[in-house]
Amino acid sequence: MRFKINMSSAKTPIVFGVMLIVIGLVLLTPVGEFLVKLVGYLSLVSGIVMFATGMYFWMARFRRHHNY
Repeated sequence: MRFKINMSSAKTPIVFGVMLIVIGLVLLTPVGEFLVKLVGYLSLVSGIVMFATGMYFWMARFRRHHNY
């Protein structure tokens, strides 16, 4: 999927400026610290879940091919 940004649009610098302001404010406030920790914990938990499901499907495939 491709995204095309029309740099000739008058709204483009406004949107990028607002995004930078919002990101800067979030990172400078205590809410930013909470969000960074939240993203860290979510990535840790999702990584553990993905690892566990990968191991489960790998073991299930191993058991299917080798009938003991």
